Amino acid sequence: MAGINFRTASKFLDVTATSASTSGSPNNANTLFTCPASHEAEIVLLMVANEGSSTSNIGIQVYHADDTTYHFFVANEAIAGNSHEHYIASGPLFLHEGDKVLVFKHSGSSSFDVTLSARLYYTPARRT
Repeated sequence: MAGINFRTASKFLDVTATSASTSGSPNNANTLFTCPASHEAEIVLLMVANEGSSTSNIGIQVYHADDTTYHFFVANEAIAGNSHEHYIASGPLFLHEGDKVLVFKHSGSSSFDVTLSARLYYTPARRT
């Protein structure tokens, strides 16, 4: 029996964008991760840390490449100052080629640091 082959990827981002992405304006949020060509991704960690001393609000989106739509993963989550939140807790998030994870802070919010870890599986003949 052959073993499952995967490689890992970690991404780190200082969030500066202050609005969500939409189909009419796709570059508003910061892109944290894009699933590479011929791969599927299993996101196993998505953590947001509030750098500031006061409560600030963050949004997280997932872009679904198959139908070119943005979906909210977290719309407007308050994170206490000098604190952090984990958003992958009870199971992984699976993405396919071209899917993205995007993040933005709400107006008036402090800066955030975001960390993502994923397993990448090479799938050259993906079935739809």
